[in-house]
Amino acid sequence: MRISRITQLVAILVIVGLAFAATIGVTFSASDSWYKNGSSMSGSHSTNWINPMSREISSSSNAQTPRGVIEQIFADARLEDRCANLDGTWQAWSLYGYDNSSAAWAYNSGTAYDLGTYQNCQYDHQYRNRSLHHFYDSGFGLNENY
Repeated sequence: MRISRITQLVAILVIVGLAFAATIGVTFSASDSWYKNGSSMSGSHSTNWINPMSREISSSSNAQTPRGVIEQIFADARLEDRCANLDGTWQAWSLYGYDNSSAAWAYNSGTAYDLGTYQNCQYDHQYRNRSLHHFYDSGFGLNENY
């Protein structure tokens, strides 16, 4: 039995569509923790595809000093991308999504959240997700960036 060209094309489109649909909603995350002068600090961020050209990111920082709360805590969330040039070199990273959150005398920075649509590149494309976690407490000698 022979399968028609149209049936083959439809089957390929369905398979590709299902594979893409399976990737939507997949969350990528990163976290780490640090210790200094009796204080524990941690930071995390997660990203999620919204559609083929858009991502969302959320980031937060947590800390506890020997007294409990920390003097200042900060988290930011960054979505960056860049395009390739015709000669194979890369352009500078471009920020397409950013947010930050901070708190004083707290355990948690709150959540920094943003979403963005990256640029449409002619040759090739790279994207990355980054977060910065800052912890400051003069009483415990903390002025840390991770």
